[in-house]
Order: sequence, then structure tokens, then C-alpha cells
Amino acid sequence: MDIQVIENTITDLENAENTFENCSKLASLYIIRDECKNANTGGIDTTESELLDILPAYRYYVDAKRKYQMNTTDDEAMVATLSSLCVEIYEFFQTLFSGTDIPKERNLIRELIEKLQKIA
Repeated sequence: MDIQVIENTITDLENAENTFENCSKLASLYIIRDECKNANTGGIDTTESELLDILPAYRYYVDAKRKYQMNTTDDEAMVATLSSLCVEIYEFFQTLFSGTDIPKERNLIRELIEKLQKIA
């Protein structure tokens, strides 16, 4: 399967009406996407795999934001893609944190999170 087709379909469904059928399709596509990515990583560890998920999600967000700014779509599409991007970033930090071995590593990640909280 073409991963780009899967990604595009996921984006379309995330921006579509929130129905049981759409949610079911999304769940299946998330699983397929993740399995395809895992099969294609060829030895890439989980943290690196999560990192590689961020850029495509960011690009979808930028595209949705551009469309919103040009008044060709509503804010829900933009927010949905930002939500997906946030999930990818969270998953990256989660695997990064779970891969730490010593308290100094975990403290550095905690400090980063605290810095992010201060700019909010």
C-alpha cells in the first residue's frame, strides 16, 4: 500500500464528520499506517520512528493552516491537523523518555517540558 494515500485518507477522515463509521475507518487506517511504517523502518528504533512521524504531521498542519488563512476551510480542519501533530510529538517524547537510563536524562526532558509550560 502507498503510505501517502493512507496519510491523505486519514487527513480527509479527520476533517470529515465525526461518525462511528469514520472513526472505525480511522482506527483501521492508523493501524495500517503504523504497521507499514514499522515494516519500512528497516532497523530504525521506536524513538527514531516516532521522530519521523512528526514532519509529515507538521506538513499537514501547515497546509491546513494555509487553507484556513486563505478562508478556503474552517478552523476545525486546522485544529484537527494540529491535534494529530501534537499526538505525534507526544508519542516521540514518550518513547524518548521511556528510553532513558538515568535520572539526569529524565531531568533534562522534564526541564524542557517546564520551559515549554512557561511560554504558554
